Amino acid sequence: MDNKYINAITLPHSVAITIIKNSESNFIHYYICSSTFNYILAAPENTIGDQIDAASNSLKFYELRPNLFITTFQNILSIFLHSWDSYFFEKIKFSGKGYRITFRRRKKTIIFYFGHSHDTVIVFRNVKIKKPHKYKFIILKNCFIKTKALGVLITKIKPINVYTKRGIRKSRQKVYKRKSNKATF
Repeated sequence: MDNKYINAITLPHSVAITIIKNSESNFIHYYICSSTFNYILAAPENTIGDQIDAASNSLKFYELRPNLFITTFQNILSIFLHSWDSYFFEKIKFSGKGYRITFRRRKKTIIFYFGHSHDTVIVFRNVKIKKPHKYKFIILKNCFIKTKALGVLITKIKPINVYTKRGIRKSRQKVYKRKSNKATF
C-alpha cells in the first residue's frame, strides 16, 4: 500500500463495526452497532480499501490523495461514536414552600407536587435521573440537543416567580427578585 494515505478511526470498546461491500457496485457501507444503537453509514467515495484492526479496535481506510472531507468525516464519526458511551446532563433546581418531587425509577417517572389539586407527571424514555439533594435533580441522556430540550420542557412546568423566587430553574440560571408594587402614602 505504497503512496496511499492511511486514516484510522478508533472505536469505543462497546461498539462493533462490520464492513459491507456490494459486489455489483463499488459501494462500501459500515454497519455500526452497540447494545442500544444500530447504524449504517456509507463510506467516503475516495477510499480504496478498508480494514478493521481488532487489536486496537479501529477502522483503517486508505485513499490515493489527502482529502479534507475524509479528515472531517473521521472527526465527526469519532465524536458520534464516543457519544454513545457518554452522557450529557442538565441540572434542575426547584425552590418553594410545600414544593416536592418524587421519582419512580422503574417506571422512569417524575411527579411534581406544587400545591395544586392536580399533580404533574412526566414519563421519560432513555433517560437516567439522579437526585443528589432534596431540591436538585440531574437528567442524564446521551443526546445533547434532547437533553437541553428536556431541561427547557421541565423548567416550563413551573417557571420562576419573579416576586417570590419560587419555581423550577436550571442550575446556574440567574434569578432576580423584583420588588412588589406597593403604594406608599
